[in-house]
Amino acid sequence: MAVKFGRCRLREILAANNMRQYQLAENSSKSQSEISDYISSRKHLSYLTAVEFAQIIGCHAEDFYDWEWE
Repeated sequence: MAVKFGRCRLREILAANNMRQYQLAENSSKSQSEISDYISSRKHLSYLTAVEFAQIIGCHAEDFYDWEWE
């Protein structure tokens, strides 16, 4: 069974935690532009970035995508 990226959930996770993209950018190693790229699925989060964001937001790295199983 293979897994692939589904829809990025970063926007809704930020909203649920009353956080904006610029606040995540200020507290992480990524720019607001890069965060926008993740939200729009122009880029996929690396595992290290997902772990960093999860620590900042207070969730799990796996939460950032709807995973698709084949």
